[in-house]
Amino acid sequence: MLRQIPTALATLLCIANLLAGENRIDENFYRSDAFFPILAWGSISLAGELANSQEYYDGLRECGFTLAGFATTPEQLDFCASAGLKCYLEDPAICHHDWKNPPAVEELEQAIAPVIAQFNDHPAVHGYFVKDEPPVEEFAGLACLADILKRLAPGKEVHINLVPQYVTSEELGAVSYEQYLEDYMQLLQPEWSGYDYYGFRQNGANIVFSERFWENLAIFGDAARRHHVKFVFCGLACAHWSYPVVTEGMLALQAYGAIAYGARGLNWYTYQTPPWWGGYHDAPLSRQGFRTPLWGAMQNLHRTILRYAPVLNHLDWQRAYHFSGEEASLPQPDDDCLVETAGSQNLLVGEFRHDQTGDDYLMVVNKDFRQSSPIQLKLKDKSRVIYRLRPWDSGEERYSGARFWLPPGQAYLFRLPR
Repeated sequence: MLRQIPTALATLLCIANLLAGENRIDENFYRSDAFFPILAWGSISLAGELANSQEYYDGLRECGFTLAGFATTPEQLDFCASAGLKCYLEDPAICHHDWKNPPAVEELEQAIAPVIAQFNDHPAVHGYFVKDEPPVEEFAGLACLADILKRLAPGKEVHINLVPQYVTSEELGAVSYEQYLEDYMQLLQPEWSGYDYYGFRQNGANIVFSERFWENLAIFGDAARRHHVKFVFCGLACAHWSYPVVTEGMLALQAYGAIAYGARGLNWYTYQTPPWWGGYHDAPLSRQGFRTPLWGAMQNLHRTILRYAPVLNHLDWQRAYHFSGEEASLPQPDDDCLVETAGSQNLLVGEFRHDQTGDDYLMVVNKDFRQSSPIQLKLKDKSRVIYRLRPWDSGEERYSGARFWLPPGQAYLFRLPR
């Protein structure tokens, strides 16, 4: 036990430094179990003139992001480093190719090698942006590129974001979504993989949430675990088209719902309102650089997740199930589940096991993004003790079994000692 104290202390210091906003890249943090990928998805250049100010990058850090987005200039890399953040490099020599008819391997490597030589050792470069939402026809070319990047830039992440389940088979280029994911995982053999899914829609005065959100998480998580891939989820943070203005409850539900299904990282689309047609508005940061009400909600969410990160990074996902009897299509509690009752019909439970201690963990999520839901956990094994983790100080307290309330979209993390 004594040997673990320095490591635990170092982890806590890493988190404290990040949350305090110290303007330097802490390599120990990015190598530790305190690091949880939280990415402002998209090109930093979409921020316009804001991207030319150190204040923009310091704001990302203050908001709890651990990855700043896709840098397109050396100056943006330097700004990221000064803010203590890593990012992905987006360079035309790497990502701007016809992947259905890719260049020859030698030609592609000749194009990429100078970029790697110039930027790979920059402290802000976490990896390389390659492609968003590719169809199956592009997988072979992308696999070739990924192999080159793994060889020339070992240890750097290759960032490719996959499509959600609701696209058509013609867009996928595959007979099914499951086959699409299987082809990708087999060909590219990534360490990390992710996809986007925006589950909320504006329908007149109402906001509708798609239950297929959970189905997509289950399918993607199963594929990732089968291929020993860590997966990240990209959620909605900016209203556009028929996607509504995101509230604190909606933001939390996407994040905690994904983590309860085994996600090991989060991406948000987008942090700032992009200068595009399509009615983009009410992102956490406005086009003019003002912080909207969602900014504070996002900061609170990120800081909570980063407090949980040293635990989350050691949890092996076991199962997820819903206490919602009317939704028979969703996984319901079965004989193998730890929880007998949860206290209401609006709760999702993700079960995990710690890879070092063997303790069981529960993430309990309020699926109602509009109002609080009561929670009162009762385990099948009445002899087991439950502790609730406190996100505000990384401590824990014994749960008495009393009834309390879970705010909209929010979650609690519980530990069940072996």
